[in-house]
Amino acid sequence: MAALSIAMVSLQEMKSSIGSNSSDQAYQIADSGVESVLQAIKSNPSATVNSLATSMGFLCSSGQIIGQTANGKFYIQLLGANDSAVDCNSTQNVSLLQNVKSIGVSGSDQRSIKAPVGFVCGGNVTATVNGTLYTYGTVYIPQTKQCWMEENLGATSTNQVVAGGDTTGAGWLFQWGRGADGHQKPNSTAVAGPSSSLTPGSNFLTSTLAYNYDWLNPSNNNLWGAAGGYINNPCPIGWHVPTNPEWMSIFSALNISNAATAYGSPLKLTLAGWRGQISGTLYDLGSVGQYWSNTPNSSNADGVCLNSSTITFDNYARAYGYSVRCIEN
Repeated sequence: MAALSIAMVSLQEMKSSIGSNSSDQAYQIADSGVESVLQAIKSNPSATVNSLATSMGFLCSSGQIIGQTANGKFYIQLLGANDSAVDCNSTQNVSLLQNVKSIGVSGSDQRSIKAPVGFVCGGNVTATVNGTLYTYGTVYIPQTKQCWMEENLGATSTNQVVAGGDTTGAGWLFQWGRGADGHQKPNSTAVAGPSSSLTPGSNFLTSTLAYNYDWLNPSNNNLWGAAGGYINNPCPIGWHVPTNPEWMSIFSALNISNAATAYGSPLKLTLAGWRGQISGTLYDLGSVGQYWSNTPNSSNADGVCLNSSTITFDNYARAYGYSVRCIEN
């Protein structure tokens, strides 16, 4: 998390002698206190409130976190819903905190800063697509210090997919580089592609070898990546389709080796099947999971395949329809 700048926070002036050195120092002390707490929360979003003071090397006393700097002290008040006070000895999760208020004291001067905690991994992320609100859970992975969504985009549960049964955990199947324009729905109409437009509408675009099985002509490597500014990013703002190295590191950290260990992991990766690049037909629902990365690979793109016996990292034609799971930026 980047250092919190003064311009980003809501200021609440308590008592100040504006322009005095002591007043300026009190302000800087308060700002330092806010930064310290927000960074501690961001670095360990699965922590409980009563671990914050210890993790920062500060004192929890009378419900407040007290810290000492070279120029004075700061007093941190933790605030929950409706700015209700949360005791620093509370055993609740830090994800329930909504604001942090820091009072900096230097000499006889006091200044205070109040800042929103913002999103903390473990909470929910929402996105509205074509007028429908989708809510996704999130999970913090301490081994990689990453925050991942718990569901595939478009899924309404984390349930494993059962062909002919529960498919609420399947979600959508995206062609690589396309946004959530409607084509990703498993029953969207398949029509002959490719298209010359980056936003070609709601149809699933089939392709042929003559176009390297890409839905787009000419191809574009920058549609889902940071280098291109996430042009067609299907994930909510602040999130992205994982890079291939991010997929590889999380599989290694969680010892994922097949579909069972993938679903048994905190990510709960499901077997949503895939759509063919030539016909748009849905295959292998309940037996195979195919997930895109945002990493282009020559005329294809990298992804990972899950089945009952193994996982395979490979590159695949961009007109295939695969699942998308998002990771926080």
